[in-house]
Amino acid sequence: MRFAVISDIHSNFTLFKLLPNFKDYGLTIFHGDYIDGPEEGGSRAMIDEVIRRGARSGIVWLEGNHELRLRKQLGLIMLNVGGRNREVRELLYESIPSDYFKTTYKEFMDLTPEQAKTYLDRLNRILKLFVILDCGKLKYVCTHSGLKYIEQISPKFIGNVIYGNRDMNKVDKEFAAHT
Repeated sequence: MRFAVISDIHSNFTLFKLLPNFKDYGLTIFHGDYIDGPEEGGSRAMIDEVIRRGARSGIVWLEGNHELRLRKQLGLIMLNVGGRNREVRELLYESIPSDYFKTTYKEFMDLTPEQAKTYLDRLNRILKLFVILDCGKLKYVCTHSGLKYIEQISPKFIGNVIYGNRDMNKVDKEFAAHT
């Protein structure tokens, strides 16, 4: 089977549209970091395209650390209703790197709490932490930033890892420390 692997688009939606037809491949894996780049409006366009294409057969969308930043922003928007949860909002806000506020933040700041929840729900259904490719005698684990524990690929834990909460910044640091 032919497959394509694409990584770190960083909001370059113009370039994304020039990629080859994904139907020419049995599987296309996007390794995350779709957002936080220089193209004005590119982050929102990329996330809308990820959602539009969704979790269909033949395409896997992995979550990168930049998408985690967007998830945090969407959570902040949802928590901002009526001034509730001030301490949680402050902790969440402080956990977002400052460079995010110069790029993608602006493209999503006008969302209502209901729209933020819709985005978050859709991203939760589409983005994966990893995918395992079975190529006959060889198996490949594809991630954005590595795995913290080998147990994450055990069938016992897959449900929790793929659909559970993720902290990609911690995963990034752990992976970097062990490579």
